[in-house]
Amino acid sequence: MTMSLASTPDPQMLSVKLPPVHEGDYLSVRALLDFCTLAPERLAEVRTLAAPEAWGEEDATLLRYLAVHVPLAIEQGRYLWSDKELILRAGQLETVAGAPLYLGLARSEGERFELLWAGPQPERFEPLPSADLGPWPTLHPWHEVVVALDLFRSSELAGLPLVAQNAAVSGAVVWSLRRGLAVRQLRGASRGYFVPVHLTNRDAAPELVAPLQIQARRIVVRALLAPRVAYATARAVVERRENLQAWLRAVWEPTAPADEPVA
Repeated sequence: MTMSLASTPDPQMLSVKLPPVHEGDYLSVRALLDFCTLAPERLAEVRTLAAPEAWGEEDATLLRYLAVHVPLAIEQGRYLWSDKELILRAGQLETVAGAPLYLGLARSEGERFELLWAGPQPERFEPLPSADLGPWPTLHPWHEVVVALDLFRSSELAGLPLVAQNAAVSGAVVWSLRRGLAVRQLRGASRGYFVPVHLTNRDAAPELVAPLQIQARRIVVRALLAPRVAYATARAVVERRENLQAWLRAVWEPTAPADEPVA
């Protein structure tokens, strides 16, 4: 006899146990680690079982991926109880053979959970759906681009007047938008996009990445990131690495040190 999603308790029973909000983002790595202990050996188990992929130093990109998919699956009731274990999909991760990857969580102390195991679908369960990431706002490449920055920490822009810096970033964003180079990104409840910002050579790797917010008929840029910083957030919302734009895959070098936002 198999167990189905219908046999789970009301999702609201678990909603209060979801990762707490950190700076407005309950889908952050910090929130996930407050909710659930992920021992390095258990995280390595997830990485080893999944199709080969570079997840970065200390599997930081994998953590970011799980930080999005685990809370959303719980929030949406896409899990099962088995004895004292909470069973859910590891997002859309699959084994080399194409089988969905599952996680088993259990309470370790108080209301805190712990990752006990990772593996294929348990035989006694019906298949579970992965978390639904929801809809993204429509991105219109011809809408007005507004650069809402008054400080640019970029060597390529150093020495230019503020107006010229804004114009350079705005022009680079427009160029990327009209060539279909945007990738989706998610932070908390906010869904937006990343685009590459080429300031010196459009045939080379971008110097910066711009997170885009869609507001009415405007595309707003409020920050600029080093390209590698954008990778983990974008990877978390696509089914496979190959679904990312080539420019973002090209800048991802797992052996390079992590960068910080530059503006």
